[in-house]
Amino acid sequence: MDVQRFFKVLIEIESRLAELYGWFSEVYAEDAEASALFYRMSRDEKSHVALIQYERRLLRKEKDLSFKVDLSPKELEDAACEIGKLLLLRNAPTLPEALALALRFENSAAENHMEGIEIREAPGLSRLLKSLGREDRKHYSDLVAFARKRGVAGP
Repeated sequence: MDVQRFFKVLIEIESRLAELYGWFSEVYAEDAEASALFYRMSRDEKSHVALIQYERRLLRKEKDLSFKVDLSPKELEDAACEIGKLLLLRNAPTLPEALALALRFENSAAENHMEGIEIREAPGLSRLLKSLGREDRKHYSDLVAFARKRGVAGP
């Protein structure tokens, strides 16, 4: 996959997740703990976008850089599309439903950034993907802990 296309799709996924979690933060404003969790996750996703954009600018001159990933571009684009549909519908889910959605997105291959990729020609990209993967695992573990605390059936 071309690295610039990869970046474009990652930016789209992260941006949409930031928006989704920001919306969840507003939907659950009456529940300070839930709202704070989703707000933090939204803020983190926004920072992921900035990091990806920075790395993208650094690698723009590497026109021929490409790499093999286990996911097809379609799988990545499908994930972004699903998040986009949720944002478009704006049907507020219950908190357990929102947690289930967030857990699924944070545990998805698209959101885990293929962190096992080693790209010798672009070590900065490999480090970025590993870092973003760690952040996503933290989101996932925070969601699981919150769900358990609230007695919501988790994964």
